[in-house]
Amino acid sequence: MIELPMNQTAGLFILISSILSLAPAREFTSADGKTIEGEVISIRNDQVVLQIGTKQYTLPTTRFSEADQSYFDEWKIAEAKNIIPKLDVDVSTGKSNRLDTADEFDDRKGSFQFSVKIQNNERNYDIEGATARLVVIGEHCEERKKYAIMQTTDFQLSVKEGDTFSWQGDTVSYKFDDSEPSRWGHQYYGYVLQISNASGKIIFTKTLPKKFEGDEAKILALKRSTGFDDQMKNLGNASIYFE
Repeated sequence: MIELPMNQTAGLFILISSILSLAPAREFTSADGKTIEGEVISIRNDQVVLQIGTKQYTLPTTRFSEADQSYFDEWKIAEAKNIIPKLDVDVSTGKSNRLDTADEFDDRKGSFQFSVKIQNNERNYDIEGATARLVVIGEHCEERKKYAIMQTTDFQLSVKEGDTFSWQGDTVSYKFDDSEPSRWGHQYYGYVLQISNASGKIIFTKTLPKKFEGDEAKILALKRSTGFDDQMKNLGNASIYFE
């Protein structure tokens, strides 16, 4: 990519206006009336990257006409709505599972505390005003393949290009028994994490276990303590023994 100082950009309009563009997207006009044909590749920090023929040129947006500057503003808004950024998302459950020694039964105490790290690897793109929803799923200890929502949490996130955002949720503690002769309660089973940008477009989804893939929208819409089965049938309120 070619970086040009401010004092060279006026002459560039004259130079590259004679270049044959392979697929011109738009005719742009400089502040002093000269025109070029090109395609916007990216816009960042008042610098626009234009594809002119087979080369890319970086120019300050202030060198363009008012109409072009309005077009750049519209382009940035449309691009932000549609882009699916490259993200590295690390999810830690913070899960604990220990024996309850209050009596001679095999009662157990479980807990989880989710933490999420999101690294923005998309070039020239800052994530701003995005929303994440985390839904934690438990499975009934006696009636297998029957599940319940153990936690639903929403959080906001903004992360600049190359930076990392970190979030940690509340600790949820619960009791259960997954051994004979008396199996009862729910234990941690999985989760759905979904991130949407400021315009509501889904930019990331992670689902564990994979058996719930395709049902994320239904799971994310359920409230805490709602039960459901393998067919996503709503079973109403579930008996989760929260501490």
